[in-house]
Amino acid sequence: MANLTYTQALILLGIPEEERDEFIVEHDVESMTKLEFPPCPDGDLNLL
Repeated sequence: MANLTYTQALILLGIPEEERDEFIVEHDVESMTKLEFPPCPDGDLNLL
């Protein structure tokens, strides 16, 4: 996961830790745009 952008990394941190590994396995996160990530529950990171 070393090829993530700063924004991608921040968005991934917004995904609950117990769900993050599964999400990474199921999605090609390195090629996803911020709009393709699920919305953050608290909404804070959606302002990126």
